[in-house]
Amino acid sequence: SMPTLIRKYLRYDGKELTELDISNSQPAMYGGLLTKLNEYTKQELKEFLRMVDSLPQKKGKKMRTIRTDEEYRKKYQRENTCDSDYEKNLESRAEAIQEALRDAEGIQKYKDDVASGRFYEIIMKNLEMEPEQRGEVKTAVLKAFYQRVTSELSPEGKAIKELYRSAYAIMDLIKAETHAAAAIAMQRQESKTLQSESFKQMNAITIHDAILVTEDRASRA
Repeated sequence: SMPTLIRKYLRYDGKELTELDISNSQPAMYGGLLTKLNEYTKQELKEFLRMVDSLPQKKGKKMRTIRTDEEYRKKYQRENTCDSDYEKNLESRAEAIQEALRDAEGIQKYKDDVASGRFYEIIMKNLEMEPEQRGEVKTAVLKAFYQRVTSELSPEGKAIKELYRSAYAIMDLIKAETHAAAAIAMQRQESKTLQSESFKQMNAITIHDAILVTEDRASRA
C-alpha cells in the first residue's frame, strides 16, 4: 500500500533496496498450491475444499479479515456440514483432485513451464500470437484461472486447458462451489510463500507480485 514515490527512499540496515519481480507470479503460486494439495490426504482435501467454499462474502466495500485457517473453520464453516448432498460433493471433488494429481507428468510439465519463466510465451506460441500481445495474454490467462466454471473459455483459456489439462481441472474443482474460492485460495498461497523462511532470510519486503531486497541479496535471488 506504500506509494511508489516513497519506496525509493526505503533503506534496510542503511542499504538501498531494489525491486525484483516474481516471474509468472500467479501461475507460480498455483504451482505451489498444487504441491501442497499433493501432500494432503483425502480428508485434508475435503477440509481444504470446505474452507474455501465457506469464505466470507463482501459486504459493501468491506470484507472482514480472518487470519488463520482455524478461524475460517470456526467462524465460517458451512451450516450444512452434515448435509449428505454436500458431503458427497466434497467426497467427489476430493477424489477427482487426487485423480488429477496422479498425472504427475502433466502436473510437472505445468510447474516446469512456469519455472522456465516462459509460461505466457508458451501459450502465445500455441496460439501463434505476437510478442507485443503478451500483456493481453497475461490478462486473459488470469481471467481463465478465476472465472466461473460455467463461463465460456477464451482462446487463451482453451490453450491452458489443452496444454495443462490436469492442472486446469484441479482449479475448476476448487472453484466448483464458488468461483471466488480460487482467487482467495491463491492469495493465501501467495501470502504463505512470501512469508516462508527463504524469503525471511532475504529480509525481503513484499509488494504484490514483487519483493524489495538490498542489492547484495538481489544478486543471489
